Amino acid sequence: ALAAKGAQAYALRFTDLVMATADTITANVGTSGADMTVDDFFSATAQLQSSLAVGPFTAVLAPVQVTDLQASLRSEGGAISFLPATAAQLALKGSGYQGQFLGCDIWQSDSCTTTGGNRIGSMWGAGCIGYVEASARGSMPGAIAAGGLGPVWAEFVRTGDPGVSQVIHHAFVGVGLLETARGVNITTDA
Repeated sequence: ALAAKGAQAYALRFTDLVMATADTITANVGTSGADMTVDDFFSATAQLQSSLAVGPFTAVLAPVQVTDLQASLRSEGGAISFLPATAAQLALKGSGYQGQFLGCDIWQSDSCTTTGGNRIGSMWGAGCIGYVEASARGSMPGAIAAGGLGPVWAEFVRTGDPGVSQVIHHAFVGVGLLETARGVNITTDA
């Protein structure tokens, strides 16, 4: 159970790294101090398409941005629809997955930046953000895979006196911006 907790901590840390990297994207849509709308979402996809970003697109939005987008969707007419996450998708993609809109997978995360009363979500295409992972397995004899998620390895350390047992988790990951034109930030109120 402790090893699995380490894998969960890694997933949260990875999300923090991705969103810190997304903060460095230079393009921005949305309106400071205003709720997120369907128009903001369309503006983000238009920005990516005009930059020749390769789809499918991925969006990571703050919880308030997701609820504001859903509220805006309720007032829309026509042939657009939001495809909410199914139980099977949640099992594969995790609890942060919200569904799909205009072919874009939407994730919800509290790792989105808050600044000046605004939340900054992001949308990007393939090749915008990259990451590398390295396994610690070779340098840690006796370590076990922690929960089967990512490159997290756990080692157990026992000190007989004073009777302390430790589980130490190791993971090596780096995240970076590959091409800023393939991404766009979405700024709306918090």
